[in-house]
Amino acid sequence: MNTHELANLIVYLAIKVDNLYITKLLKLLYLIDETSVKKTGFPLTWLDYKVYKYGAVCTDVYQELTFNRGEKFKEYFEVIQERNGQLIKHIRDFDKNEFSEYDFEICNEIINLYAHLTSNELVELLHKPDTLWSKAVKKHNIVFNEFNDSNHTINFLNLISNKPQLKNNYETVKASIDFRKELTSNV
Repeated sequence: MNTHELANLIVYLAIKVDNLYITKLLKLLYLIDETSVKKTGFPLTWLDYKVYKYGAVCTDVYQELTFNRGEKFKEYFEVIQERNGQLIKHIRDFDKNEFSEYDFEICNEIINLYAHLTSNELVELLHKPDTLWSKAVKKHNIVFNEFNDSNHTINFLNLISNKPQLKNNYETVKASIDFRKELTSNV
């Protein structure tokens, strides 16, 4: 997913979810990807998620929104500092041509299931013993540093390791993405 598509997805979430603060956004993005992997074998966004104290976090998005106040996305939404945290407010309308019907299905499923939860409730949900986050913390014996982060990445393949067709889907799409990156980096 390129920057424009990611920004457009965040706009969609900001329109659909009341009080979309950064932590809640990060959890919803993760849940969208996790659900997509369970259903198709590959994530919708292809973001990398690190194991942080408060759950799976896409470091790139977190740092851009927290430290740069979303400068990279300023045409799409703004990050407003409020007493309760940093709120995402859309500036631009959502471009529905960027997503397939299936993408909408997954996004709307996550919105319907989780948008009513607070950031803290989402963190608790994603810390349950059977989650990828909990399994990674246990497997790697992670003790969080003063910044509450780690160098460990969530591995979505662990969700589908016993599902050969979904695993094949993941590997095929990943190889295609890597090939395209290689081609564009050599230009």
